[in-house]
Amino acid sequence: MSADCYLIGIGGSGSKCIDNYTYMCASGLGPDDLWMGIVDQDQPNGNVAKAKKNITNYQNLYKKFRSEGQNNILSNSNLFKTNIRSKKNDMDWAPIDETTIPNLKELFEYNILNDDLKHLMECLYHSEKDLNLSLKEGFRGRPSIGTAAMIARMQEDAPFWLNIFDALDSVSQGKEIRIFLISSVFGGTGASGFPSIARLIRSILKNKGITENVYIGGSLLLPYFSFPKPEDETDRDESALSDAFLQQSRGALNYYYRLFKKEKVFDELYLTGWDPLIQLNYFDSGGTGQNNPPLMPELYSCLSASEFFTKEKIDTDDENSVYYTSRNSESEFNWADIPSLNNNKNEVKNLIGQFTRTAVSFKYDWFDTLTKLWKSEKGTSWYSSLIKSYTDLNSSNTQDLIVEINNYFENYLLWISSVINHSKSSVNDKLDLIETNQFSTFNEETLKTGVELIAKRSGSKNIQQLIANSNSNSADKIFEIMSEYKKPKELSGIGVFVNALYDACITKEGN
Repeated sequence: MSADCYLIGIGGSGSKCIDNYTYMCASGLGPDDLWMGIVDQDQPNGNVAKAKKNITNYQNLYKKFRSEGQNNILSNSNLFKTNIRSKKNDMDWAPIDETTIPNLKELFEYNILNDDLKHLMECLYHSEKDLNLSLKEGFRGRPSIGTAAMIARMQEDAPFWLNIFDALDSVSQGKEIRIFLISSVFGGTGASGFPSIARLIRSILKNKGITENVYIGGSLLLPYFSFPKPEDETDRDESALSDAFLQQSRGALNYYYRLFKKEKVFDELYLTGWDPLIQLNYFDSGGTGQNNPPLMPELYSCLSASEFFTKEKIDTDDENSVYYTSRNSESEFNWADIPSLNNNKNEVKNLIGQFTRTAVSFKYDWFDTLTKLWKSEKGTSWYSSLIKSYTDLNSSNTQDLIVEINNYFENYLLWISSVINHSKSSVNDKLDLIETNQFSTFNEETLKTGVELIAKRSGSKNIQQLIANSNSNSADKIFEIMSEYKKPKELSGIGVFVNALYDACITKEGN
């Protein structure tokens, strides 16, 4: 029996993980079916917008490859495997209505409280700045403010929460529900929302009399990056500063420890950090300017979610179900340091490797041919095997779809290159996973991104060396396989070509 899976990213790091997890789904590392959502008060945050756009782009391709009936790939293929059910109007939730955006005083209607409650608020939030802090761009690393706002607004019947609460009613019919939360321990929204949301779900389960078949997992990101202090004095006063991350984390973890000793909150908990901290070279207090690069610890949290979603059974009686990250060497990080999945130590490397080769080959070896040069290829064997009887490359709809596929692969290559190049803790740190210089350049002095895709790959770039410690077909062998491809009945349209390319880029046994 497959479970209904729900993934919630909370706060800035959580929204980045939602963006990252979409690529996990594209490469076959997600569950078959999934709803994803973001909880963040800082709705204009660049990372939130990026994650939502990535989900939409993924869903458009999933529909065309798997449900449209015109460009289908194999139903059992790992390529774009996950059906992401999130809808545009229900995939994100801000605790405070963005049309009003009060400060903390206004949120709790301080002026009409009685004297005792006013005194309580002044004790809890002794700083006048805290009471009057605008919440427009999140909770600025202040979990106490975030918790107050979360608890005050969580019970509303927002479409975001109805997705999960309505699903709980199906448990009585034998359905299994798995819910996974991801947040940082050092932020405002994440640190406050992580336990609050899980406890709310537990409370609803208790009220409904549900005692089985609902499992809650979570991944906490410990401090894993730092950034320069802002030059503006106002930003320094109101923003989350990386110097305080360790202190805030210590306090939050102490609170979590006492809370989790007292009550069952998570069935499984994963902890992820990075030492030494990854140095980012810029600061943004929030809003559209906050668009941080993806980093390796976030990928760990994503794989934690996949492990939780796809494992055969979750042991609720195991009180020691807490997992943490480690690496074998301080100066090198390789595939052996990546967590296993489905009891297969090579699962992650194999699937990310296959998807990366497919993306590189499509963009650099085939895209120009499919869009510009195909008329001169009509007599070739690959054209006869994959195109001639199945799709019309002269069709604008087909050409638009080819461009859409290429754009998604480009975004993926930019993402994986950013993960690897930005995640080095020092100049001597080596991340031996993917030869990103085969398709991108990296300039660490360039703010925020630093990554650009190269225009063309030279003949010296060997796709067999693209993935470290991995065996695959050569470019010539890929071409040969595609030229002799025998189309399964299920395939149609440009899906024939895409499926053939993906199969030819498989990671071979013997790693």
